[in-house]
Amino acid sequence: IKITLFIGFLVVIIAQNAAAQTISTSSDLRAQLEQQLERLRQQLLTLQQQQAAVKTTRSEIKETVQLTRQMRHGMNGEDIKQLQKALAEDSDVYPEKLITGFFGRATENAVRKFQKKHGINAVGEVGPQTRIRLNQILSQKQMRQLDDEAPLSSLKRKPAFPQTSPDAATSSPNSSATTTPSSDSEAIICHIPPGNPSRRHTLTIGAPALSAHLAHGDTKGPCPETTPPPPPNASDTTPPIISDLVATSTTASSSQITWYTNEPATAKVWYATTPIIPAAPTLMIGNPDLVQTHNILLSGLTSSTTYFYIVVSTDVAGNNATSTENNFSTRAQ
Repeated sequence: IKITLFIGFLVVIIAQNAAAQTISTSSDLRAQLEQQLERLRQQLLTLQQQQAAVKTTRSEIKETVQLTRQMRHGMNGEDIKQLQKALAEDSDVYPEKLITGFFGRATENAVRKFQKKHGINAVGEVGPQTRIRLNQILSQKQMRQLDDEAPLSSLKRKPAFPQTSPDAATSSPNSSATTTPSSDSEAIICHIPPGNPSRRHTLTIGAPALSAHLAHGDTKGPCPETTPPPPPNASDTTPPIISDLVATSTTASSSQITWYTNEPATAKVWYATTPIIPAAPTLMIGNPDLVQTHNILLSGLTSSTTYFYIVVSTDVAGNNATSTENNFSTRAQ
């Protein structure tokens, strides 16, 4: 009987120990799963932040990467480089792919090929119609660069759950599962829109997207305090002053209308083959950008014909300035 009682006592002790080990193992597994779920939530948050950053950058690219002036042989500048980059997207149009910032003969020939390919009058100068198509190409190019550089796929290279040894789930009560600690999942940057630094603002992004933002010109850390530009002066009732209005580079089918204003203003040219004042004009072309140097190309004109024109410039306050009527004659074929 004593032996039987002793054996029964041992069985009870063994059963209690087994139950304690099971409870301890279950607690370890629960803690491990909670850690894994927290890592998954952090990765999901990082992905959402990266997608939001890409959408913001895409929107700003559409607003900032734009050609805004008339361009022709002999001119130079950063916008000429952007023009050459857009032309270089098509090897048939610009096989030389020279990005020099100077509008030379190679660039002029490329512009003619581009215009001919897109159904635009091939004059070799960049006017409003050509600018619209080139700006579309520049925006598409920037979008592709953003897609290539934004490391959204970096999350795929990280395991969704931490790696553990095969027998981690059956470890002893005194041991703990080993997990890889997660790194900081967020970064604060000063986002600077390309070509428009006055619109910089502070963003919180996922850490994997930091390198792509730095490559696009953003800086790490919050933006320094800046004073926003003052709103337009509501009391401004003075229209801009138009000066040096002239028609230049006139051919059998086109002419360049140029003028200056003493303050940033938009540009419109009304033109017709009959006097505009007092008769109503029949055609209009313009540029909505607020600039002081205005260049508008009139194309598709008839040879050996006199054209009458007036220009209108409007400042930021909505004040209009209208020129006197001028005229020019296209050349014979």
